Amino acid sequence: MSRQTKKTHKLSSAPQYVRILAGCWRGTKLPVILKDDVRPTPNRVRETLFNWLQPYIIGSKCLDLFAGSGALGFEAVSRGANSAILIDHDKNICDSLNQQTTKLQTDRINVMCHDALSYVEQTSHKFDVIFLD
Repeated sequence: MSRQTKKTHKLSSAPQYVRILAGCWRGTKLPVILKDDVRPTPNRVRETLFNWLQPYIIGSKCLDLFAGSGALGFEAVSRGANSAILIDHDKNICDSLNQQTTKLQTDRINVMCHDALSYVEQTSHKFDVIFLD
């Protein structure tokens, strides 16, 4: 199998969307841009993660670095986080995330098209929970 064929096969097996698992947006499907470097956190992993973090999520300020599908940031706000900033360097991904915030009619999620490491170095914002996935 050629390198190009492997890449195409890998992308074609990627999910087309991820689903928010709980909270006010439970069941909402978020589109996933099919790129080699976008690999959404699997449902089971997100479910376990948020079961552990639930006492810390409500009312928190969250940062989702390397946001990709935005599943972690959207899930956090759905489960009661006060706000989330989603950072990704890819303009197409940021455009997709912004479309989702518009669709969900929320101002509690802010999408920034920025290099994640540069953002962390320069921001003065304080966060309660940082997702680095």
